[in-house]
Amino acid sequence: MNKEEINTKKLSENCSKIVTENFKITKDNKVLIFYDNVCPLSKIVADGYALACTELGFNFEVFNFYEFGGLDNPDLLDENHMVEFDDEKVKAKVEDLTAGDLVVLSQSSSFRMSKYRWRNLLHDLDLKVAEHAHMRMNDDSETNTYIESLNYDLPYYKKTAAFLREKIEKSKSIKLVSKSGKVIEFSGEMDKIYENAANFEGKKDWGSRFPVGEIFTESLDLSTVNGEFEIYAFPRLDHKTVLCEQFTCIVEGGFIVSHNGPKEFEELFKLLQAENPEGVCFIRELGMGMNRGIKRDTRLGDISSFERHQGVHFSLGMKHGIYRKKLIKQYGKKFYQRYHIDVFVDADQIIIDGVKVFQYGEGYLVKYSPWNTILNWFSKLFA
Repeated sequence: MNKEEINTKKLSENCSKIVTENFKITKDNKVLIFYDNVCPLSKIVADGYALACTELGFNFEVFNFYEFGGLDNPDLLDENHMVEFDDEKVKAKVEDLTAGDLVVLSQSSSFRMSKYRWRNLLHDLDLKVAEHAHMRMNDDSETNTYIESLNYDLPYYKKTAAFLREKIEKSKSIKLVSKSGKVIEFSGEMDKIYENAANFEGKKDWGSRFPVGEIFTESLDLSTVNGEFEIYAFPRLDHKTVLCEQFTCIVEGGFIVSHNGPKEFEELFKLLQAENPEGVCFIRELGMGMNRGIKRDTRLGDISSFERHQGVHFSLGMKHGIYRKKLIKQYGKKFYQRYHIDVFVDADQIIIDGVKVFQYGEGYLVKYSPWNTILNWFSKLFA
């Protein structure tokens, strides 16, 4: 994609909203922007933030993370090609900030200061963090889709997430119906619900990976998932999203027992079976994307970005950091968990306890009862 084809105006507008609306940054704050030159999108996004800060009149600085060392060849990201990294110089830049300032991480892969994500260490300094990761997974032709995915939509996310949370917490049945009529049902109580919407109200740590727009949960009892579903996208072994001809998976007692997918999916499926002592593949996370800037047929190569699009994804496999404890009783405290693989489900409709809450092409059918509106108003009034 040529530079003149990139929607830089939209990008700077989106970055401006992220900085001021999501993170509440003002002229009293400072912004540090780190990027790299491994993939073009890292620099493009950093430039978007820089332009936004310039137009806002904010105090900011921009740095190439690998100018402090780290890579002798920016096209190679494996540790065998790492050179001496001067983390003290990076720390000095960050230590000039004060609590509440913003650090933007525009990353082709993931910047590391230790074995832990840098974002976590920055939170320990009471800094706000806007993280863009693994952008090298996106093709150059997907740049404008990525820019659209950064559109500020927090009021919609809050309203939609509240609507879905209320329905899911009370649910006895969640059915996903494909366009061809296949149905998979979550018939048991659901686990704790989490959101990724960059809504930091009342939170200690102000940080998120962008793009945002997702609510997710999973069954408390994994065996209560049964039926059939169709997959239209999944990650290849190189971790990139691939759109495919739809194929069917059959689920019994929480496990995929068969599928008619392509060879590339069978390779993933065998990995998932191999990590399980019983040779089975769990259906884990039920994720509902809310991001209206990503369409089902406008792929983003980075799987964690594409899962935000308005639709449904499952995670397959033993691994889930948030919901790990439920498998300890069955497999012990140190059970092997390596794979968390997201697949994208053809959900023409989502039906919760007989009520349709999603229709493909229309989105989430958000409705509130008058009593909920009144209760919410009183709770804010007397908070």
